[in-house]
Amino acid sequence: MLKKIIVSIVISASFLTLVHCVDDDVCITPTTPRLSFRLVQPSSDTVTAYVLDSLYVDKVNSDGTIQRVGKWAKVSDGKLPLNTDSNETVFNFYKTDTLAHPPKDVIVVKYQNGQKFVSKACGFKFVFENLSYELTQSVFVTKLVSNSTQINDESEENLFIVYNPAP
Repeated sequence: MLKKIIVSIVISASFLTLVHCVDDDVCITPTTPRLSFRLVQPSSDTVTAYVLDSLYVDKVNSDGTIQRVGKWAKVSDGKLPLNTDSNETVFNFYKTDTLAHPPKDVIVVKYQNGQKFVSKACGFKFVFENLSYELTQSVFVTKLVSNSTQINDESEENLFIVYNPAP
């Protein structure tokens, strides 16, 4: 008899747990959006994609440490994380990692960050507004073209990078 009561309680508790679980209890998608970029040919500014055989991107973290955030083959676009604990992120773009000091293009992204509530499960996400871009060191990149001054999601490219393979 006691065994039937325990089994009934376990089944009831399992059923109630399943019934009371709502979509908001599970966070499926990442919350903080990344900067989306596309490499474009010099003659087109934003139309014709430029495909590189390889691309490496390092991010300078707020504490000054360097973190590789991108390593691609046959790439024309990508997504990069911004620092959430400061108002700027520095990225180093380069074509090879076989040299001790490869020539790098340095892009500084400045912004104001804030937070937006997503759901109970996901909590808050960072959003980035008033974006501006500065090319502080140029090797292959000739121009930066802003496509958006804010990042709320990853639905559009924020930055077009005009890339010239033979400067």
